[in-house]
Amino acid sequence: MKIHLTDWFRTGLPSPLQWGATRPDFLRLWPGSNAELDGQAAAGYPYLTLDGVEFYFQTDTFSDLCEICIKAWSLEEEEASSYFNYGWLRRNLTNAQVQAALQAQGVAYRVELGPTFQTPNLRTESGVIFAFDSDFEVAADAELMKVYLGLPVPGMWSEQ
Repeated sequence: MKIHLTDWFRTGLPSPLQWGATRPDFLRLWPGSNAELDGQAAAGYPYLTLDGVEFYFQTDTFSDLCEICIKAWSLEEEEASSYFNYGWLRRNLTNAQVQAALQAQGVAYRVELGPTFQTPNLRTESGVIFAFDSDFEVAADAELMKVYLGLPVPGMWSEQ
């Protein structure tokens, strides 16, 4: 089964997985991933990774899914995956292009600048963070590096 990552961007939820998922949940969803996941566990990975998507857990026994990191900088334009449909996500996307894609999908977001950095990261209303490279001259040209999803934080959107 392929997961449409753009659905995650809209909802902030890792459906059909759920926050709190365990390794057996991954194997039920993707039965063919057993050898791949066994290899990662044997190598001591503190997370599971499938085709550029890293899944982090509360414990190192791969229990209680709590965060997901999508390495957009590594996705080729026509990236193929047994696990994911990347939609519009790919490497070399600029901040302006990501904003246009989110607007086209009707996803509410805001631009966030940190107190000690000026990288124009984007946070959706559902809590998804689009993190950009800090080496840019024009904010619109900042390149997308990673996308983060995590457990919802109450009041996160309304705080700013």
